Amino acid sequence: MAFGASLNGLAGPLHGLANQEVLVWLRKMQNSIGENASDEAVREYVWSTLKGGQVVPGYGHAVLRKTDPRYMAQREFALKHLPEDPLFKLVNQVYAIVPDVLLEVCIGYVLRIHHLNIGSRPEKLRIHGPMSMLTLVSSLPTTG
Repeated sequence: MAFGASLNGLAGPLHGLANQEVLVWLRKMQNSIGENASDEAVREYVWSTLKGGQVVPGYGHAVLRKTDPRYMAQREFALKHLPEDPLFKLVNQVYAIVPDVLLEVCIGYVLRIHHLNIGSRPEKLRIHGPMSMLTLVSSLPTTG
């Protein structure tokens, strides 16, 4: 009964819709770039999604600061029981690639907002993860 309740919790227009949108997006990607696609093909698809004015489903929750523990439990199960499944392989690629793409988007956005001229100081762009991004953002001059 608990399993049935958990599946019902994944249905509907709010939290369930988010799960459905992720699956729809992954299937569209898989149909577009094929199974066993390269990391570069996945990266290009992610960029095309963003440049098309859409969001990457599953990466927009403003409250979660860490990877969702529900995903981590599902990931652990899939790594053990479904490591060769084509859809899970694609999910693994997305898990590895999307955060860096979104970080690039964020850096570009911050630089445009603050009209930074980095000139001969490219070290300002050597960002290694979200904490470094926070450091960069907090060091920017405020506009006012």
